[in-house]
Amino acid sequence: MRITNNMMVAKTVRNLNANANRLSKAQDQMTTQSKIQLASDDPVIAARAVKYKNYVASIEQYQKNVDDAISWQKVTDNALSDLSDVIKQLRDYAVQGSTDTLADEDRQALKANVEQLKAQVIEIMNTSYAGRYVFGGYITDEKSYDTETTAIGDKVTFKGGYM
Repeated sequence: MRITNNMMVAKTVRNLNANANRLSKAQDQMTTQSKIQLASDDPVIAARAVKYKNYVASIEQYQKNVDDAISWQKVTDNALSDLSDVIKQLRDYAVQGSTDTLADEDRQALKANVEQLKAQVIEIMNTSYAGRYVFGGYITDEKSYDTETTAIGDKVTFKGGYM
C-alpha cells in the first residue's frame, strides 16, 4: 500500500482537530470546575451527581426544619415562662385581696392591676412566630385570643367563642 502526502496531511489534520477538541473539553472542565458538561459525557457520573445533589438538598431542608423547630420551641418556652410569671403575680394579688383589712381604694387598685395582667395574658397567648400563632391550635394563621365587651363586662374569647 502506498501512502501519499495527502493521506499524511489528512491524518495530521484529523489528529490536530481531535487534540483541539480534547483541549477545549479540558478547558471547559477547568473553567466550570465540573467533570461533566452534559449528561451524555458520562451517564453514570451524571446520575450519581443528580442523586448526590438531591441528598444535599434533602439534608439542607432537614437542617432548616430543625432550626425552625428549635426557634418555635424557644418562642413557646419564653411565652410559657412569661405566662407563669403573670400567674404568680395574679396569685399574689388574690392572696393580698382575700384579707378583710383592705380598704375599697386598695381593692380598686388590685382590680386595676388584675385587669392589666389579664391584658398581658391575652397578649402572651397571642404570641406568634414566623407569622403563625403559637397557641392557635390547628389554625395558626389567625389571632386566637381576644376580648369582647358585653352587657355584663369584658369577656375573653378563643377564636370567636367564649371561654
